[in-house]
Amino acid sequence: MASSEALSRDADVVIMEGTGHTGVGSIVQMNNARVAGLLGAEMILIANGGLGSAFDELELNRCMCKEYGVKIRGVVINKVLPDRVDMIREYFEKLLKRWDVPLLGVVPDEPFLGKPSLYDFERLFDVSLLAGAKYRLRHYRPMDIHLAAHGLNRFLEVIQKAPMRPVYVTHASRCDITLAFLNHVERESRAGNDFGGALILCGLPEGEGIPNQYTLEAIQEHNQEGYVNAPVFYIPKRSWEVITALNDYVPKLNIVDRARCKVAAEHYEQYLDFDQILS
Repeated sequence: MASSEALSRDADVVIMEGTGHTGVGSIVQMNNARVAGLLGAEMILIANGGLGSAFDELELNRCMCKEYGVKIRGVVINKVLPDRVDMIREYFEKLLKRWDVPLLGVVPDEPFLGKPSLYDFERLFDVSLLAGAKYRLRHYRPMDIHLAAHGLNRFLEVIQKAPMRPVYVTHASRCDITLAFLNHVERESRAGNDFGGALILCGLPEGEGIPNQYTLEAIQEHNQEGYVNAPVFYIPKRSWEVITALNDYVPKLNIVDRARCKVAAEHYEQYLDFDQILS
């Protein structure tokens, strides 16, 4: 509380970021709603797009705010399907009249903000790129992450038909797939195509779970000047663990990825009523 008071003395506005829903922290009797009540802070409730489920979620959070005497400043509906923005706005403006709470914004989903970068992968698995570090801020669609467990001939068919920027996950012992990937990247580059793919090698760090010396030398050779420097990782985990972690991962804003920060700021600025938020 002393820290909050000190910040408030020197600032026109203090933004306190909660985590998750208003009940987070209840196990230690210090949930978000109680913290807001102790600090005398008003709360902006945010729910992801949808109608019934979003309002149900907001109602539960409203009850927590009421319990601790927290005034709700307003509501933001986030990540709404673009073709449903007008409908969501119309219904929520009516629903929120029950609470006498303003709707501060309906924000359509921006797919780019859900695309992780290779830098995100580095942070997620606490590893560094073996090659292609200059592309660590390149972004990838979650739907383009694939497990490459095929035979070589099938993998060659798949990669030749792949969309731009696929990510392949394969076992570290698959030097055939690694070499085929590196060769394909170079061929696409010579043809003037920005393939932009990445390769994740995985396996437990014992026996054949790590890339052999020949594979590592091939990766480093393609990482030199004059080559495309295709991004390649080695992650010391099982393939299914890597795929599961990638599927569950939600990229967050960070100070390194300025492109995502810029898109987020420009996108949300269009749809939030800052005059009402700061009034």
